[in-house]
Amino acid sequence: MSYHAALLHLIKRVFGVRFVMSSSLFSNSEVAFIGINPQPELAKYCYEVLWSKLKQTRQEYVKQQPKQCKRATKVARGDRFAEGWVFGIARTVEEFALSEKETSIIERYMAQEFPDLSSSSPLKRGKKANTSRAILDGIKAGKKECLHRPVHGQEQTKLQHKPGA
Repeated sequence: MSYHAALLHLIKRVFGVRFVMSSSLFSNSEVAFIGINPQPELAKYCYEVLWSKLKQTRQEYVKQQPKQCKRATKVARGDRFAEGWVFGIARTVEEFALSEKETSIIERYMAQEFPDLSSSSPLKRGKKANTSRAILDGIKAGKKECLHRPVHGQEQTKLQHKPGA
């Protein structure tokens, strides 16, 4: 799922953190963020809110596809929509950035604590489905989202649509 990787890398870049994914045979994969406080906490919050919204929005988009479309076409369009959504929401998330000094501290920590980490490639879907419109729809939908910072001790709306967007 390249859209999942795109979301993780967006959060990594914007918050100046690194992430480690772990998975087991009997549970969903878990993501841990590593960085200088409070960045990992903010990154985790952002990831949880955006990942949940992205899955929901992608699922709704797939359901809107014509019934005569093959399942593979719907899935491919949903994937492209989700990739566009991540691209579209990037500007909303980019206001949070770290200095170069903080980034170098995190890099040293990662090299020391996780020297044997490996990278993996996202799943690629087939190229047969017509997905050109889906990525534009995703960008448009992602640009309509607002992300609110958490406030200690207060529950508030985490993600909402921008009015008039």
